[in-house]
Amino acid sequence: MAGGKMCCDNPYFRNLCLPFQRFYRCFLAVILFTPLFWAATAGFILSGPTVRLIQASDRPLQIPVLCYHTFHDETAGPEEPGRLSESYENLEALLRYLQRNGIQTLLPAEPLTMADPASPVDSMTFRSRIILTFDDGHPSQLRAAKLLEQYGMRGVFFVIPAFIDMPGYPHFSSRDILSLLKRGHKIGVHGYRHRSMPVSGPEIVAVLDTVPGMMSRLTGQPESSFNSLAYPYGHYTPSVRNAMQLRYPLEYTVDPGYWDGQSPLVPRILITRDNDLQFYKDYASGRYAGSHILDMIHESGSRRSTALFRAQEDVDFRDLYIHAVSPDRHDRHYTFHPIGDHVSRYENDTRADHVFKLDLDRILERFYVKENRALSFLIARRSDDTFIYVSNGFLIWVTRETGD
Repeated sequence: MAGGKMCCDNPYFRNLCLPFQRFYRCFLAVILFTPLFWAATAGFILSGPTVRLIQASDRPLQIPVLCYHTFHDETAGPEEPGRLSESYENLEALLRYLQRNGIQTLLPAEPLTMADPASPVDSMTFRSRIILTFDDGHPSQLRAAKLLEQYGMRGVFFVIPAFIDMPGYPHFSSRDILSLLKRGHKIGVHGYRHRSMPVSGPEIVAVLDTVPGMMSRLTGQPESSFNSLAYPYGHYTPSVRNAMQLRYPLEYTVDPGYWDGQSPLVPRILITRDNDLQFYKDYASGRYAGSHILDMIHESGSRRSTALFRAQEDVDFRDLYIHAVSPDRHDRHYTFHPIGDHVSRYENDTRADHVFKLDLDRILERFYVKENRALSFLIARRSDDTFIYVSNGFLIWVTRETGD
């Protein structure tokens, strides 16, 4: 630096230094005026790449899944909306809530693979996701789809293939389905003619053999694109599941609970008119999510009058409640009912102190409409002023037999 001049006073060196000076000023501005820079840097240093792995977290993945049917305007005429009808106003209120809380929609094509350390799946992303599903292909859902799009969200629409383009029947047309696909929504199948599969062999055959090719020809997409099935009425048995699993890797039920991202059976919470919006907001925000400490020993979809559960820890039966989609004697869905009086230690199991028997027949007789023998439920535990789900959701065809 001859003559007391800095190198950048020399025209040659000034041209060399100019990019570095600009970089230095930008970097200084980021440091001084962007506190998020430090938060992001600290988060990377503290968490590292392990944030990508679900196994690295103490809290299991639990994704809320909602199920809508038809929609109506709150200012509509005197006709009373159906039990499964939701107002567009409530739908938009929920979408605003999701957006405000950073919860985005998810459109899975298959169970999420979370076990591979090299997987690009960011498990923390899926912790702020929700799946919005729509059954029956009712035309009122088309306006609902546009509402989702306004909030940057998409849904899974389960159609009834036999009713597509049927004159006079309230169902999507083929043009509606193509439009939904083009706009980024997912199409699944809801049976073939919406018949209960456990009692309809032709429905099973059609869903396996007719529906895939039919949907492919209608949309121009490969048959493998239609890989999600919503069981009509939420009805299935172990044999029905075995028949469907290879063709449909995701099977949507109406068993309550959160989806763990890995099970082929996807639980859903039905939108019903007798539940207020706050219940669905609480569910979507994960308020009821908890560790599943109770495992049912039998297959979901079985026929039984009692069910055996294995607990991972000692449980006070007085704290246990049943939570079912089935309407109770007061015609309410998703009410929490205490089941302590209908639980007993299972004395015939010599292996454990933590196996107990749940008398489903008596629970059905006490709390629910006894003629409805299909019970989709989970077990919850009371915790302070709320309830926590401590089991998966199950379907049991409750029999009146006494010697399961």
